[in-house]
Amino acid sequence: MGISDSERPAWLIQFEPHSDLHARLLEVGQGVAETECEWVVDRYFHRMQTGDVLLFWLSGPGGGLLAKGLLLSAAYQTGAEPPAPWFIGFQIQGLLSRPIGRKALEQLPEWKSETFLKRPQGHVFRISPSAWQALEAQLPVLELPRTQVSPRKKLEQMVQKIRKEGLLLAPALIRRYHLALESASLVILTGPSGLGKSWLAQAYARHAGAHSCLLAVSPHWNQPEDWLGYFNPLQQTYFDSPASRFLREAAAEALQARRENRPARPYHLILDEMNLARVEHYFAPLLSATEVRRRGESAVLDLSDGSTLPLSSNLKLIGTINLDESTHLLADKIFDRAQVLLLEASRDDLALLLEGAPYQTLLIELRDCLEPLLSFAFRTLTDIQAYVTAAEALGIDWQTALDEQIQQKILARLRSANPADLSTLEAVQALLPAESFPFSSQRLASLRRQLLNQGFAFGS
Repeated sequence: MGISDSERPAWLIQFEPHSDLHARLLEVGQGVAETECEWVVDRYFHRMQTGDVLLFWLSGPGGGLLAKGLLLSAAYQTGAEPPAPWFIGFQIQGLLSRPIGRKALEQLPEWKSETFLKRPQGHVFRISPSAWQALEAQLPVLELPRTQVSPRKKLEQMVQKIRKEGLLLAPALIRRYHLALESASLVILTGPSGLGKSWLAQAYARHAGAHSCLLAVSPHWNQPEDWLGYFNPLQQTYFDSPASRFLREAAAEALQARRENRPARPYHLILDEMNLARVEHYFAPLLSATEVRRRGESAVLDLSDGSTLPLSSNLKLIGTINLDESTHLLADKIFDRAQVLLLEASRDDLALLLEGAPYQTLLIELRDCLEPLLSFAFRTLTDIQAYVTAAEALGIDWQTALDEQIQQKILARLRSANPADLSTLEAVQALLPAESFPFSSQRLASLRRQLLNQGFAFGS
């Protein structure tokens, strides 16, 4: 069964008159602002979890409880330099026509020991389950916000939030991912390693208010029981896996939403590196069930104990794939049932990531030169930045550290069996003169000799 609000952990968010949060609540009440928002928290950020209840309290004379909301994400930090603030994403679920003041809380016995009443200094307060249940019983019918924000504006706000985390994917790509989720049950993200495929899936779910579960696919998965749980005949018990529990929670939420006549909260099951194992083998039941659901029929998964598991309409399946020697190619029937998005890091986005670094121009020119042989990803550049920063803390100049990183993070990935690539290596050598980059220059000379004498070159 779904979890009722009275069973969820509750937090009280206190804010001042004329603050940004106060203005946001007023705008939501007027229907001119989106009900989803984010806010900075200064404590308890490690304890706040998706689905927790939020109570919005206006401080000062005439203040009180103004609204109730739901936490859409655990606390997260943006890509800003440390110390980065902690944010929570939430949705305003209802507004009170009249505030509930402090005196009303003092009348409830369950609130007498609450920290908020004893020491109200601060912005975030943990509310005990008994105090929240007592207050919930006294709440009037909440007015549901009627937003006039267009779907396009809502998506633009989500794109801004995702990029604010430091994921510098093009807005158009995030829009395509949004539309793919709207139109298909299975979305596959492909592209070079390190571009942020898993990050995009998790960040989008967080800001869309979806509950997500990230599963790392294992190469040994060969049948549904390897990841959907199994039946133990000795104990006559079915042992759920994280995936099957997540599917059950999605189905329970869909059922609860129908009973309460409200939209069901989305659930995103993310299979990370899904083609490390043969997708056609371990994923077969879900492929069949999603096709049944697509026709508008009730879809269920048959489990190994003979029971069934509903595949609810609020469930979205997302897979990330890499194409290298450790993975399997996907069959046409997988692609036929999915929306497939290729992630790429544009030259401008890579340059933006390196903005302010003294080696920005050199790495971008190196990226341009090596584009026929390998791709640069965000992770490659952030790893280089971290290495150079750590080296500088040890008194090592950035150029020496960069020389080491070009060899360790870039040249080590080079593979070629095409003699025509000699010209590319010579162009790279021109960018990395031996007097400034001795380590990389030596490795480049070795690669050129391999390609010239043996017909192939391997960077590592």
